[in-house]
Amino acid sequence: PLTYNFGAASCSMCPVGTYGNADITPSEVWIERNNPIGANIFPPPLTGSSRLRVRYSINTTDTQEDQGFVARYSPHGNSGPTIYNTGTITSEFGQVSDGPLGQWYPDNANMEWIIAPPGASQVLLFFESFDMEDGWDFVYVDSCVDVTCASSSPINGPRFSGTFLQNPLFVSDTGVMRIRLTSDGSFVRPGFQAIFGRAADCTETNQLLSGDRYGLIRRAPTTVGQCEWTIAGFEATQLDLRFLQTDPGAQAGVLSIEEISSSSCMPCPPNSDSSPDGSTCICRTGYSGPDGGPCAQCESGTYKDAPGSGACEACPPHTYNFGAASCSMCPVGTYGNADITPSEVWIERNNPIGANIFPPPLTGSSRLRVRYSINSTSAQEDQGFVAVYSPHDGPSALEFYNTGTITSEF
Repeated sequence: PLTYNFGAASCSMCPVGTYGNADITPSEVWIERNNPIGANIFPPPLTGSSRLRVRYSINTTDTQEDQGFVARYSPHGNSGPTIYNTGTITSEFGQVSDGPLGQWYPDNANMEWIIAPPGASQVLLFFESFDMEDGWDFVYVDSCVDVTCASSSPINGPRFSGTFLQNPLFVSDTGVMRIRLTSDGSFVRPGFQAIFGRAADCTETNQLLSGDRYGLIRRAPTTVGQCEWTIAGFEATQLDLRFLQTDPGAQAGVLSIEEISSSSCMPCPPNSDSSPDGSTCICRTGYSGPDGGPCAQCESGTYKDAPGSGACEACPPHTYNFGAASCSMCPVGTYGNADITPSEVWIERNNPIGANIFPPPLTGSSRLRVRYSINSTSAQEDQGFVAVYSPHDGPSALEFYNTGTITSEF
């Protein structure tokens, strides 16, 4: 355990930045390397260990007929959350439906969902079930320029009704997608349930997917060469892998799926390194998180001076930093106030606030820092915020009762 080789006279410890897991069973290949798959010939749903490797290679330079594949991974027996409420969806992966299983969409419906994961350059949608009143009730799928969808274009056709003989894949290359359902005043059907999300595309020779429990992998059409994904579900004991679409063309694509054994070394997640015994990965100094990741940088005013899963601690009085492995004395010409309590973050950096969701009134030291960032290039719906600051033990503001001109700034 915790060592590897590739058919030699001895075994070696995994190199720095990787780890080996003794709990993984010996490697098993479900689909042989040299067994090409054809259009719509789906590998069976697979359940394996918490670490799977998927390899796909194209054996010909002629890729005109090769449409690649899309597959979903998730913890065993748990396909992920399903969203029924209309509105904007910012999750990177999930399922969307017009209602719970067995509940049909209503008459005179006009329902809309906008899928806009932050920072996404592409969004995929795949209908697992689709049953609308043919010719009367419709689903529209559009690619939008931004979350307002003021400018949009249809994907795969203007609208869809009835059922699909073969479920198509919908792709928005803008990172924003809109789904809209309309119905007339009589007769309804079960509606739809679909999988959506960002996909780990074939952009690198070896991609480590370790941050999310659920996700999609995709080999886009006409991608030449070999693609490889290592799926490391640190929070799951087993993973399910299911292919949603596959069309590698005429005997062109070769697909291999295997459990990763202790004879293989896995790359460590970002901001982590190998543990001393090589059994897992631990967070670097200046980063905090569980063994195996993910590891987040310490907040401003805190530090962590040793690798491992320990928490970041507040900097001592008269010192400062911006999320690092140590704290520094204030530079010449500045000072630190020992009467100020250790830094406290009332609203976490990555905890967005919504419209009319107010943080509570805050009382802090004589020095506060307020930061606000917008995570999207589209800020048309962002109206910002207004806040008042004043001394804690004094009046909240000057009060004027007499009519006339007021020249005070506040």
